Amino acid sequence: MGTTANDEMNKFWAKNNKLNRPMSPHLTIYNLAKFGIAFPVSYHTLNGIRHLFWDSGKGFKIPEVYRSGYVVIVLSILTSIAAIAYM
Repeated sequence: MGTTANDEMNKFWAKNNKLNRPMSPHLTIYNLAKFGIAFPVSYHTLNGIRHLFWDSGKGFKIPEVYRSGYVVIVLSILTSIAAIAYM
């Protein structure tokens, strides 16, 4: 008599656990797509806040402009990563 379906299933999951495979590997490719959506949204939002500061007359010196630009980029990346981890 051959193996039962339950035995085959147990062998399958034992092999996947031994090889440390994720349960749904095809879903892990969506992280890049989520980042591709989250980054522009967070960048646009944070850059809008930057422009609100400019509207109030703050941060017009060249070093401040560059520094606020770098801060917006770094915060956008961190916010996007946090959004991906949350989803």
